[in-house]
Amino acid sequence: MKRFLPKQKIWWVVIVLVLIGLGVGGYFAYQNFWAPTNEIAEEETLQTSVARRGSLTIYASAAGVVIANKEISLGFDESGIVAEILVSTGEEVETGQVLARLQTENTEESIAVAVSNAEIAVINAQDALDDIYDSWDKDVALAMQTVANAQQAMEDAEVAYNRANLTASQATIDTEYADLLIARQSLEKAAANFEEVEHRPTDDLERAQRLSALSSAQQSYDTAAANYNAALSTGDETEVAIAEADLALAKAELAEAQRAYERIKDAPDPEEITLAEAELENAQLQLASAKEEQVYVDLVAPFDGTILEIDAIVGGTVGSSAIITLADLSIPLLEIYLDESDLDKVTVGNSVEVVFDALPDETFTGKIVEVEPSLQSVSNVSTVVARVELDAESLGDNENLVVGLNATVDVIAGEAENAILIPVEALREIDTDEYAVFVIENNQPRLRMVTVALQDYTTAAITSGLDAGDVVSTGLVETE
Repeated sequence: MKRFLPKQKIWWVVIVLVLIGLGVGGYFAYQNFWAPTNEIAEEETLQTSVARRGSLTIYASAAGVVIANKEISLGFDESGIVAEILVSTGEEVETGQVLARLQTENTEESIAVAVSNAEIAVINAQDALDDIYDSWDKDVALAMQTVANAQQAMEDAEVAYNRANLTASQATIDTEYADLLIARQSLEKAAANFEEVEHRPTDDLERAQRLSALSSAQQSYDTAAANYNAALSTGDETEVAIAEADLALAKAELAEAQRAYERIKDAPDPEEITLAEAELENAQLQLASAKEEQVYVDLVAPFDGTILEIDAIVGGTVGSSAIITLADLSIPLLEIYLDESDLDKVTVGNSVEVVFDALPDETFTGKIVEVEPSLQSVSNVSTVVARVELDAESLGDNENLVVGLNATVDVIAGEAENAILIPVEALREIDTDEYAVFVIENNQPRLRMVTVALQDYTTAAITSGLDAGDVVSTGLVETE
């Protein structure tokens, strides 16, 4: 991308370029026209080079070793005795293929007992949860009844309080007196009727009926008498205070009954439900686990690959540690190691050229697919570690390269094709990433700005500012 310099910087660069040009041009003129040639034993001449068209590639050298594209260590989830090993080292296997079989510590009988116990635990946990809801239905009904009773009690207390505080009208007094007379007459009649049969045995049915009627008449008379007396005058201070206290208590009991009902009317206690549901879930998990128990357990391949290692024997006891190593070797990877000074040349996507020690006459190609985010210590040297995927077309008949195979790797950090090439000595750095060269025109050096695409220790690739065949100055050399 072309960069634009500030105006002050542009003028400064122009002045520098002019001074350099005048100095070199003046020296060149002096050498050709005014310098004495017969009195100087030694002289300096201008070294030049011809720009040519070509390509430049920047490499970073690395050591590499073949690793598996994917590798996994497999083992059983429980301990037991190895009943069968169904593969051998180096064998290619497919996804789902059984590799080994383990005889567990379980038996058919022990599994059946475990499943039965787990099923009972699930039933008990479910019953406990159901009981909470059943009990909740009863609690809600009881709470509703408690509210109703408290409401009635409060209403009765209000009536008693009003009676204790208010003087009745004459009409009310007359009505209460009439009720009292009627109640007295009914009581006298019931008493006379009971006297007729009072001598009979206590289990006599008619005697029991007349006694019940007498009791009811007595209760009605007492109520009528109390109402009449209440209508005659207001209660005294003690009676009013008691009625007021009874009313306050009735209101408090009603409020508490309503709060208790509100707490449980929508659902049972959430903490109780949560605990019961957790116990049910745990019982269900235990049942599922018991059903999964087996007398024999198979170890299967999770992907297509090659058996690299087997660390078990038939009849041997194993735990949960790995006993089989499986690797996918279909597309081999290279792990490469570079000096930390080449870190800037290692980028995901960079192409590589590979020569294996065992195949010195063949060159393979690939690209970097991963770069470790931190330096690794290899033989006490800080090293950049990256991984390379080889191109399938370059593998040919060598698709299954042996894991551990060593290689020499060239990482291609940059390429410039069909560019103008000049020696790096010809470059004059004007500013960061800003370069110029002296081009010899009519035996005179002319400063010219150029664009550098790429450079190594000896050569620079120019993409603009020069043409093939241009002669550029590489500096002054001393000759005799």
